[in-house]
Amino acid sequence: MTKEVILVVNRSDLGDLPEKAFIFHDASLIRELSQFFRFTDRGPAETDPSMKQLIPYIVVFSHDGEVFVFRRLSGGGEKRLENLKSIGIGGHIRPSDGDDPIMGGALRELQEELVVDPLPDSFPLRFQGLLNDDTNPVGSVHLGLVFTLRLPAGTHVSVGEPDVLEGRFVRRAEVLNADGYETWSQIIVPHLEELWVRSS
Repeated sequence: MTKEVILVVNRSDLGDLPEKAFIFHDASLIRELSQFFRFTDRGPAETDPSMKQLIPYIVVFSHDGEVFVFRRLSGGGEKRLENLKSIGIGGHIRPSDGDDPIMGGALRELQEELVVDPLPDSFPLRFQGLLNDDTNPVGSVHLGLVFTLRLPAGTHVSVGEPDVLEGRFVRRAEVLNADGYETWSQIIVPHLEELWVRSS
């Protein structure tokens, strides 16, 4: 059986992280972190809090500020996320994601999870900051790199795996006043208004 290899950084190389928070940063942070990047087997990393698995987490906005909200259906794997809503697309970064693994991984996840029509020449992802949650065993071994994507008018978006996910654009006010979100989305939702402003 082939081992899955993923991108991590040592927790000791990250300095002080808040226990549970999202913090805005500019893109220079990724350049600073890149000196500590290394790939390792996913299995041991899942239970070793001395490492943080890096996860691009992309919040997708329509041209008029609605947010694409996902819900993972029953039977779609990731049992801990079943029937919970999410405002972020994300996943592990692989060696095949290229010389710029963060951006390469983010774009791959975006293209795997969404069907965008018409397909733009490029996806203008903007890095917004770090998302950390050390209050539970899953969060303690992951670190979210939050990006935003603002799509142009006339863009139709659907989920790439409709047997596993459902999704639609939702008004920001509706997202802010709703519950049933997975943990990382709960941390991000209070920052939606500023993320929308900073996504342009």
